[in-house]
Amino acid sequence: QRLVAIHGFTLVFAISDSDYHKPVFQVVAREDMRLAMLILRGTQNLADCLTDVTAKPKELEEHELCPGLPPPPGDKKYLVHEGMMNSARWVCAEVLEPLQKLVDAGYRVVVLGHSLGAAVAAGCTILLRRTLPKVVGYGYAMPACMDLNLARSCSSFFHFHRRQ
Repeated sequence: QRLVAIHGFTLVFAISDSDYHKPVFQVVAREDMRLAMLILRGTQNLADCLTDVTAKPKELEEHELCPGLPPPPGDKKYLVHEGMMNSARWVCAEVLEPLQKLVDAGYRVVVLGHSLGAAVAAGCTILLRRTLPKVVGYGYAMPACMDLNLARSCSSFFHFHRRQ
């Protein structure tokens, strides 16, 4: 909380202990900038590693596609990393209400993450945009968590940086 406050933010909501498909995250807000951020931590313990290795490709459900996301080419479905997307679903269920209140109060929402957190941030950004259509996301050192077609389709609202 002290580090958050040093940068002018207020801690709104946080989960500080991870579990399988339940990563550590925090929601912070800065009133003078009308900015809220959902921040997701990368892999740090065994529970996070188990989420990482639950790597079976799963189809993204049609009802989870956000507005503006084109349908996949042909008769294909978008594929996502099972463990990371399950984590995104859980995080979104936890944060949707506080983020909606912040948006209603005039805040913009940014989702960011590193490593495992970046992959979960990508999934959260897709899922949150169904309700909060102006959400954008950023990922750093992001692992492969979705197929190339979905990654390209999300490029206008989710941006990532990978080490070369």
